[in-house]
Amino acid sequence: MLVVALSLVTAICNSLSSVLVSMGMRDSDAETANLIMALVQTVILSVLLILDVPPLNLTALLYFAVSGLCASCIARLLMFRSFNYVNVGTSNALVGTSPLLATFLAIVFLGEPLLVIQLLGVLTVVAGIVMISRGRGGITLGGEGLYLPLLASLFYALSNIFRKLGMNTQPHSVLGAQFSTLAGVLGLALYLAVKGKMQKMRMSGPSFKYFAVSGVIGSLGWIAMMMALETGSVSVVTPIVFSYPLFSMLLSRVFMNDKITTYMVGGSVAIIIGVVLCSLT
Repeated sequence: MLVVALSLVTAICNSLSSVLVSMGMRDSDAETANLIMALVQTVILSVLLILDVPPLNLTALLYFAVSGLCASCIARLLMFRSFNYVNVGTSNALVGTSPLLATFLAIVFLGEPLLVIQLLGVLTVVAGIVMISRGRGGITLGGEGLYLPLLASLFYALSNIFRKLGMNTQPHSVLGAQFSTLAGVLGLALYLAVKGKMQKMRMSGPSFKYFAVSGVIGSLGWIAMMMALETGSVSVVTPIVFSYPLFSMLLSRVFMNDKITTYMVGGSVAIIIGVVLCSLT
C-alpha cells in the first residue's frame, strides 16, 4: 500500500503543479513555465542531495539522466508542440495512453509479470483519462500532428522504464530525482538557446510566484515517484501517477472555477476504479 500511497502523492503533486502553471501562464508562456519550474525543482533537489550525498554509480546516473531528458525535455516539448495542431483535449487523451505503453515496455524490458487485473486497471485508467480529456476540450482524431502527442506518450513511458532501471541500480530517491531534473533542465535550456527563444521568454512577478511554487510541489512529486519505483513495479506506479487528470479537474474547479461535464464525471469514476484495481496487484 505504501507504493500506491506514494504514487497518489505524485499524482496529486503533478495535478496541483499543473494548475498553478496554468494560472501563471496568463502572463507568460508554456516554455517559460517549464524552464522556471524545472530550475526551481533542480535547486531544491540539489540542496537536499547535498545533505546526503551517496557514492555515485555512473550507470545509475546515466539511467536517471536519460529518464529526465525523455520526460522533462522531449515529451513535454512534443506535447506543447502538439497544441499547435490538435486541441488540448485530444493531446491529453493521446498522452494519457502512456501507462499502457509503460506496462508493455515493463513486461518486455524489465520482465514484469502481466496480470489480468493489473492490465484491466491500466486500461480503465486510460479510458478515464480519455473521457476527462473529452469533457475538457473535445477529441478529434483527424488532421495533422497526431503523431506528436503519441510520441510524447512513448517518451513518458520510456522515462519510467529508465527511472526504474536507475532505481534498481542505485536505490536513492533524491539522487534519482535530482539528476533527472538536472538533465531535463539542461536539455530544455539547450533547446531554447538553439532555437533563439531565450530572448523571447516573458514572465510577470505573479507568474514567477506561481511557477516557483509549482516547482516546489513538483520536487515533492519527483521524490515520491522515485520512492514508489524503488519497490513498486512500473506497471503499477505509472497508471496511478497518470491519474493526475482526476485531481487536476477537481483543483481546477476549486481554484479556477472550471466547468465539470458528464464526461469528466464518468472519467473520474473510471480512474478511481482503475487505481483500485492496480492497487490490488
